[in-house]
Amino acid sequence: MFQRLSTKLIAAVLAAVVVPFLGFAWFMDTQMAEKLSRKVVEQSLLGLVKELGGELDRLLAGSRQDVGLWAADRWCVWALQPDERVMAPEHESAGSSSVGGFLRVGDRNGELGGAAGTAVGEGASELVYLPEWNAETLHAVASGEQISLGGSAKPHATEQFDRYVEFKGIYDYLLLVRRDGTLATCNARDAQGRVLPLPLLELLFARDWSSEPWFQQALEGHDAVTDQHRPSWLAPLEPGSELASGYDIGFAAPVRSDVDPEQVVGVLYALVNWSHVQEIVRFENVAQYFRGLVGEGEYPSAYGWIWSLDTANHDARIVAHKRPELYGKKIAGDEIRLPQLVQDVYAADLALHTPYTFQDQRRSAAFQHCGGAAGLPWVVGVGIDDSDIYAQSNRLRSLLVNSTLIVLLLVVLWTLVIARRTVRPILELKEHTARVARGDLDARAPVRTRDEVGELAEAFNRMTGELKTSREKLIRAEKDAAWREMARQVAHDIKNPLTPIRLSLDLLDRARVERPAEYPAVLDRTLAMMRRQVEHLREIATDFYEFTGGRKPRLETLDARALLAGVLELHHAVAIEQRVEVELAGDAALVGDRHKLERVLSNLVSNALFAMRDGGRLAVAIRDDGARAWIELRDTGSGLTAEARAHLFEPYFTTKSEGTGLGLAIAKRTLEELGGGIELVDRPAGEPRGTLARLWLPRG
Repeated sequence: MFQRLSTKLIAAVLAAVVVPFLGFAWFMDTQMAEKLSRKVVEQSLLGLVKELGGELDRLLAGSRQDVGLWAADRWCVWALQPDERVMAPEHESAGSSSVGGFLRVGDRNGELGGAAGTAVGEGASELVYLPEWNAETLHAVASGEQISLGGSAKPHATEQFDRYVEFKGIYDYLLLVRRDGTLATCNARDAQGRVLPLPLLELLFARDWSSEPWFQQALEGHDAVTDQHRPSWLAPLEPGSELASGYDIGFAAPVRSDVDPEQVVGVLYALVNWSHVQEIVRFENVAQYFRGLVGEGEYPSAYGWIWSLDTANHDARIVAHKRPELYGKKIAGDEIRLPQLVQDVYAADLALHTPYTFQDQRRSAAFQHCGGAAGLPWVVGVGIDDSDIYAQSNRLRSLLVNSTLIVLLLVVLWTLVIARRTVRPILELKEHTARVARGDLDARAPVRTRDEVGELAEAFNRMTGELKTSREKLIRAEKDAAWREMARQVAHDIKNPLTPIRLSLDLLDRARVERPAEYPAVLDRTLAMMRRQVEHLREIATDFYEFTGGRKPRLETLDARALLAGVLELHHAVAIEQRVEVELAGDAALVGDRHKLERVLSNLVSNALFAMRDGGRLAVAIRDDGARAWIELRDTGSGLTAEARAHLFEPYFTTKSEGTGLGLAIAKRTLEELGGGIELVDRPAGEPRGTLARLWLPRG
């Protein structure tokens, strides 16, 4: 049954559809789903945690820098100095304005109303007491009351703090604390511009801050940072309020004296609202990053978190999460129970978590340490359900199965029709092939269709017709190949003198621009060289003409040193361009054809310079051993590859991106024609690199 072509065709088509599908399904399941999809998501997780970690580091570094800059502001230093409570009249003009810490009251009878102070005795109305800067005064000023405070720096510092808080938008409180732990002043308004409640201000001014760890550390001259916490002096959160906004992180910086920078006169403490940290790992932001994994209308399961490491107990607690009720929970504790994740974060700074199960979902996650520059042992992480990772590949697998079943059925039916139409003309073609095998070159197969079988019949007919003229075409092809070889040889010979001409023109142009004083000499040398090369080109054309008629070499006795000096001069510009040091040593007389030898030597020098495009040394040595004249060209280039050594003198073989590969073949033939020879030695004398070209010719 399987001997018939139609049966084999059906089986082949079925195999061509089923086998690739099974292989592709396996690939989708094991490679794309398990490897490609997972790898893409894992790299996305790593990239996202690096991005989130960078944002957190920038937030912390920016806040720390803000507090340091504000602490260095002169108004902070002045606001820590004691205020004058009594005013002298000579420092003020009439009215209620103030300068230098004193207030002059226009009414000399001792009447002073409002909060400005109280007159001191009868007849001493010009000396008044100023109100103390406390919670009530700060609240009154912030509420718009007109209070004269003399030259106190505290109102200005408070105004500056309010501007900082409103401009930055992330700070809850800026507290300026004296060395004795009492509050000098603070911001009077929140980030929305609302005046802080008076009870809160009274609590801040009444509190003794000296026992706070951040205060003690800042008094020693060091910056301090407090991790996520709920300030103990704040009232409990109201039911229904956002939990994250009730937490803060603190930054403390020492305020140094403007007279003695080594003396710490106070501490500036800033509290950043935790909601701005939580916003960085907000569920919607993280989930949107993986939106392409799930279908339309679905939402990814990915979310981020921040842990604070508890190195003493080799654990970590949650400080940011999409569920704020988990704040403070231990990762290895009874409620979370994921100790393997804690082991991961203590083992690496940036890595993937060991796959884990949380709330009955298999999950993958990545983490990165951050906050180190601010002294906070934080770890930011991002996790996603494995079901989301494989969602796209599962949908694609289902689509492939359904589509393939439909296509498979259509293919079987269509293959049956095609098989019947295909077999019939093939049998006819078989009969005509037998006629050709018997020598009947006039056999022609009928062409009934325009499909592949019809094209095959036409090809068969063309083949039988072309067999009669094949020998003639073969002879013509051999002649064309011979002419092409000669044309390539001429092109190769012409290219060698053109290259130094072009480079010399570049060098001449550069000399004209950079060294005007040397330009005439360079011009003369370049023109002389160009004349020689033009003459060389003319001789090449003449040689080609003579080559077609079998021109023989014109032998003469030559000075080998002068011959090589002329060739090296042609490549002088290239050597300078490539920073190649050229040396010429020795002398000898030899017998040869000047122009043929110039072409051979020029080709060898060109090859050596090509091998030293990044600089090197070309040493040319000439010697006479009494029987022959020897020329050796030794370079420090890359040497010969194994492939090049095997095909050195074969026509058309080259390792360059350009050229015909005839150079060494022509050189070998020319030298043998002159009674000499050539050999190339890779890494001569055990040297680590370089090539030695050794030529020998009859001595003169």
